[in-house]
Amino acid sequence: MSLPDVYGQGKSNAQTACQQKEETIKTIFQLLPESERSCSEIAKLVLTEEDEEGEKLDTEYQSLFLKVCELKRQKHTLEEIREHLGLPKQCNSLSNAVKKN
Repeated sequence: MSLPDVYGQGKSNAQTACQQKEETIKTIFQLLPESERSCSEIAKLVLTEEDEEGEKLDTEYQSLFLKVCELKRQKHTLEEIREHLGLPKQCNSLSNAVKKN
């Protein structure tokens, strides 16, 4: 009988991951300087192989950082960046799936 619990837990984990991704994008957007440097140059300065606690940064975070940086340099708003990265669709489909169950 643990199957429904695991199934439901997977959905809530996906929802949490979606919310975390939204927060990450928002944080990156807010912290990025208005700079003439290229995004790859900024990434070299900002992104290290490990975070403060010594945890390895995943490639998804690095990729997300570069995408947000490029879009911000193109003068997109935070909302436009979220839409460009497909977050509203991802998160809405997850919340709709959670509501159905």
